[in-house]
Amino acid sequence: MTASLGTDIWLTDLSSHFPLQYLIVQLLGMALLLKFRPRAYLALGFALVILISLNTAKVYAYYWPQAPAFQAKSVVPKLKILHMNVLFLNQNYSTVDKLLITTKADIVSLQELTPTWYKALEHKKGLKRFPYRIKELESGNVLLSRIPFKKSKIITVSAISPQNSILYAEIPLEGKTISVVTLHPHITVSSYDENRYLQHFQELDRLPYSPYRVLIGDLNTTPWSMHYSKFLKLMDLKDARAHQGFYPTWNAFKPFFYIPIDHVFVSQNFQPLYQKVGPFIGSDHLPVYMELALGK
Repeated sequence: MTASLGTDIWLTDLSSHFPLQYLIVQLLGMALLLKFRPRAYLALGFALVILISLNTAKVYAYYWPQAPAFQAKSVVPKLKILHMNVLFLNQNYSTVDKLLITTKADIVSLQELTPTWYKALEHKKGLKRFPYRIKELESGNVLLSRIPFKKSKIITVSAISPQNSILYAEIPLEGKTISVVTLHPHITVSSYDENRYLQHFQELDRLPYSPYRVLIGDLNTTPWSMHYSKFLKLMDLKDARAHQGFYPTWNAFKPFFYIPIDHVFVSQNFQPLYQKVGPFIGSDHLPVYMELALGK
């Protein structure tokens, strides 16, 4: 309900990220209401039924099955993507290095990757699998690829933001050009932050996308936020996670507050085949792994 009030009201948008937590609290409230039956419990119960129904619908929408565009059995995965927000304070370098090797990803987005992190990974086997790289270590944003870049670009969003870069690359795949974008907008906890967040949309709108597009990142937004809808509408994308499950990625240190804020968005001509979240890498975020098939 709060998300429908719009992105101009940052506080209501921030409150829209927790329907699962609201649902748990509301179910507990209903159980207590049925047990103790206070005065006016029927009116309270009716209100809780409405709220429970709304939040159940929001959460269950991500599990509602959707008919595939084509049969997955007849398709070999064409693009494997790994995304990790490593957390700049984390020092589990070997865990991240192992994941870079074992997932056999084609494209990797790394965020909060400090110069210290990059130096620790630079001579390990995992990073050596990716000879093609774009890195902007001041904002901790790195894009790795096993496929040569046809074009690459670093876009500075704001000189005053600590997470101020968008990385853009084009890669060839099956005779087509794929536009890959990774970004890490600042979390919105004030109207000032809201304005910095919205600057990313202005820059995204200027990029020269191909018909085949992939957007990856810790977007600090959930499927119930107006920011989320704007990302999808701006680039004509779909959430590769949709209809496959909830898959929360943050906060790994506080499981009750788990919400999905790390995303892989793709254009309509991609078919998501497989995804998983995890394992724990010492960060407050869990990694996201995705396999995509290329449509016509």
